[in-house]
Amino acid sequence: MHMNQHTVICKAIRWPVVVVVVVVVVVVVVVVVVVVVVVVVEVHVVVVVEIHVAVIVVVVQVHIVEVHVVVVVVVVVVVVVVVVVVVVVVVVVVEVRVVKKKRNNNNNKNKKNKNKKKKKKKKKKKKKNNSKKNKNKKTRTRRTRTRTRRTRTRTTSKRRRTTKRMHIFIKGY
Repeated sequence: MHMNQHTVICKAIRWPVVVVVVVVVVVVVVVVVVVVVVVVVEVHVVVVVEIHVAVIVVVVQVHIVEVHVVVVVVVVVVVVVVVVVVVVVVVVVVEVRVVKKKRNNNNNKNKKNKNKKKKKKKKKKKKKNNSKKNKNKKTRTRRTRTRTRRTRTRTTSKRRRTTKRMHIFIKGY
């Protein structure tokens, strides 16, 4: 029950994250394309227009435009990287949590099962049937007595304690 819940939560978290990532990436790509197109067009326009006026002006203006392009591209790239990193971290954290919980559950169960020793069933002693005595006794209605249950504190036996110590000594934990 526990594990199923975790996997469901994981899936529920993962889908919106994926959708958000896709949307963000698409938006960023569109923005980059638009910016690049605009800047390139601008550069061409500047170059074409200014060539007639003066070469020096062209050089200066192109440089300015190039700087703008670099800045825009850098900003966009940084934004994309940040978004991707955040998303990856979220997904990984969710995944790791789920995987860890699952693994621990399985390991603990296996360890417990391995460490359990099968208890031997005690044979019940047969009661002797003293038929003659029973015949002579009068039939009595049995009275059920309600007894208050006491929780018995069980002290560990000396033998068990020593074996435990030995195990600790051998295994080292």
